[in-house]
Amino acid sequence: MNKIPTKAEILGWILAHSDDPSIRRIYKAFGVKKKNRSDVKRLFFQVKSEQQIQQSASANSVLDKLPPVCVIRIKNKSKDGRLMACPEKWSGKSVAPSILVERTRNKVVLSVGDKILVRLVAVSAKDHTYRAKLIRRIENKKSKMLAVYKNTHQGGVIVPIIKAKKRHWDVPDSASMNARDGELVQAEPIKSKYQYKQRKARIVQCLGTVNDQKSCIAIHQNDIPTQFPKIVEKEIENIISPSFDNRQNLCDLPFVTIDPENARDHDDAVYARTDPDEANPNGHEIWVAIADVAAYVTPQSAIDNEAFRRGNSIYFPDQVVPMLPEKLSGDLCSLHESKIRPCIAVKMTINNQGQKIRHRFVRGFMSSVASLNYSEVQFAIDGYPNERTKTILKDVIQPLFAAYKALKLSRKKRQPLNLDLNEHKIELSKQGHIKSVQHYERLDTHRWIEEFMILANCAAAESLISSEIATLYRVHDRPSDSSFKDLQNAMQIMGCSLPNNHVSQTSALNTVISKFAGSEKSDFVNLMILRAMSSARYSSQNTGHFGLALKAYTHFTSPIRRYSDLIVHRALITANDWGTDGLSAENCSMLEQIAQHVCETERRAMIAERETLDRYFATYLKNYLYQNLSGRISEITSFGIFIRLDLTGRDGLTPKRDLKKLNFDRESKPDKLLGEKVVVQLMDVCEFSGKLILSLKSIGNSSTESL
Repeated sequence: MNKIPTKAEILGWILAHSDDPSIRRIYKAFGVKKKNRSDVKRLFFQVKSEQQIQQSASANSVLDKLPPVCVIRIKNKSKDGRLMACPEKWSGKSVAPSILVERTRNKVVLSVGDKILVRLVAVSAKDHTYRAKLIRRIENKKSKMLAVYKNTHQGGVIVPIIKAKKRHWDVPDSASMNARDGELVQAEPIKSKYQYKQRKARIVQCLGTVNDQKSCIAIHQNDIPTQFPKIVEKEIENIISPSFDNRQNLCDLPFVTIDPENARDHDDAVYARTDPDEANPNGHEIWVAIADVAAYVTPQSAIDNEAFRRGNSIYFPDQVVPMLPEKLSGDLCSLHESKIRPCIAVKMTINNQGQKIRHRFVRGFMSSVASLNYSEVQFAIDGYPNERTKTILKDVIQPLFAAYKALKLSRKKRQPLNLDLNEHKIELSKQGHIKSVQHYERLDTHRWIEEFMILANCAAAESLISSEIATLYRVHDRPSDSSFKDLQNAMQIMGCSLPNNHVSQTSALNTVISKFAGSEKSDFVNLMILRAMSSARYSSQNTGHFGLALKAYTHFTSPIRRYSDLIVHRALITANDWGTDGLSAENCSMLEQIAQHVCETERRAMIAERETLDRYFATYLKNYLYQNLSGRISEITSFGIFIRLDLTGRDGLTPKRDLKKLNFDRESKPDKLLGEKVVVQLMDVCEFSGKLILSLKSIGNSSTESL
């Protein structure tokens, strides 16, 4: 570096290397030549004498503000391409602020994960509180990378998984940790003063074969924390179960949990009976009890801070990355059969048309009489009870089904968006290998629990609104004008009109779904409508939920796996004056920032889960290389056609270069092919990315040879 660093750059470097901010390290970091060292030394001592370091450090921890020059890390990219960042170090008591990185005019290309030195300006925007102007990117010489180790005739090399780093790195034998060919490894660069030579790396951890570590790739790529800090482990060791004083005893109610067969936690239990009130003929009482996580996780504790950092649990086919430590998520906060557990429960009374008449929240303790799975409860209702369900069929299971049938009437009147998507699930062996890929079947029992949880979430939102207590809402906006216009065009191609004034009505979309139900293009229609929808999100402001056709909605039912629900529980504790572990004034003032954070962690989880499933499905499809497979055209882009395979429900790409016979260009308006049935040949599978390359063989009844 020829130029002398500015005072701001020196300050920023010192803040980023507060462990040893020596003048010699500054010379080395900025490549200062000997003739310029006296000037840099003078600036260094000016910075210290002006006490900028002390002011900047204290601004972070005391004033909950960032210094004017700061080191930040880019954490994600918004839909419109903006780079969003967070401070690299943050010790403030409030939530770390969100930072918008301004576009650079030079040739520096920034990407997610980069650590950069910036100048900050405080702003008042909806999704960020600072704007950042790049000073320089900070190279992380010891940054770890996820890669595949390969043996070549010239020695060992690694190939990074991330596209941006896809070039070989040499691995000396002494730094290979005896990695095997094709093994997934974590590696770090070996520093060398000869930059023109082939880059070298050392392996720091062997992670096993790629086949066994598909979720591991997503975990590393998305920077998902898996290990709990020691301070959390220490708090867990000393955790105390709450007293049952001042709680309502619900142990006489025969609650049951109904979950998937492989459920790792049980945070909700249900019970129903006929309403004994003669004024409500054929009405029902429905109880939903939720694990009282707030009783164990107190605000600002180490466990709470880590739960907030994670935001939610992440579920992979081969493992779960929990929001809470196992002692809580799998034990103390899980509503296991015959175990007395603290809970927050809501009693809801509905009439014979499924409309809620009233509700009441209580903080109590309960015990589940049975931990059941969806399939066995469905079999019991269909007349085939097993040993576990036959003893409670009449008094527990059938009243739940009766209450659900009433709620179906209310749902039909409300007309929430009734998407029916064709989903597939992966079944793994005990060794973690793929046993089969099956169509995911939705049972009535799935719908029971869904309707009971929606009703409970609505009750929570209504209670907090009437109490005027701040909370987090789950909101869902109407489709944007452009998205709805695209949907109209797609439906017009299908021969179905969708008037402009129906954009605000889910019932109009349901009519379209019903029209194509059972037809060959049903899956495609559902997919197009789903793509037109905006994403549901969390907000401190209630703007309603379009997809569910509800005026007020929140998430109350899963505090084990969603931090948003824990916030709602604390709000209910405050609203009902149940104790001192409710929503703090500080949390209330930071709700919108909390909402932004949990939206980001939710998005991270969805990406990681989708990427992992793509890798599993790609591995499964390797058995079908060069075979013909059926599917439908799901999307048409400028670079090719995406085809959704019937076998797995995943999309593969037929590149534009292979579509010359279709006269594929923007002028030919190939949108008319959307949803068409096709036959393709699977030409290539990338297990690392989950991408599939397909060769189009026929469209409808026409071979590509005749097109």
